[in-house]
Amino acid sequence: MDYELTYAEKLGNYRELLDVFDKLQDYKTWLVSHINTLQSPDLSKTKVMTGGRKPISSQEMYAIRLEVINNTLAEHKAAIDKETRWVLEQANRLKPSAKLLILYYYIYRMSWSEIADILFPDSIDALRSVFTLRKQALDTLENYDNNGAYIPTNEQLSLLEQEQRDLDLYR
Repeated sequence: MDYELTYAEKLGNYRELLDVFDKLQDYKTWLVSHINTLQSPDLSKTKVMTGGRKPISSQEMYAIRLEVINNTLAEHKAAIDKETRWVLEQANRLKPSAKLLILYYYIYRMSWSEIADILFPDSIDALRSVFTLRKQALDTLENYDNNGAYIPTNEQLSLLEQEQRDLDLYR
């Protein structure tokens, strides 16, 4: 039986994907700044060697790295677009306050304390309320099946019942 990620794991992976994308963009910015500096042309007699034993300048090396980073960024951008649509679909299944929480944290990448200040401005236990709302939102999302239909809690199968049903299907 294949392991299926929970909604919390999928949303966490989405947030990590965004962080990796940001780090790649920062690295690209750093590379571009080094290509355009006075230090970048290789004026020394020693050249940087590649695996093919052809001497290339440090400026060419930066250009090669930049091309690789641009390709990686394009791949990540496509994955982010796909995952963003998925997160928005999931958020639309929730009550308005839970939907805002999911959008603020995962799409707008706000911190939990910023979200607490927005959703519960006068509450003493605002952060606790945010985490409670997050748990309720994730529990609600877990109650949906793969086709998007909501499964009432009393009709859900326990893990043992699911395994038994799966075994019965293969007999």
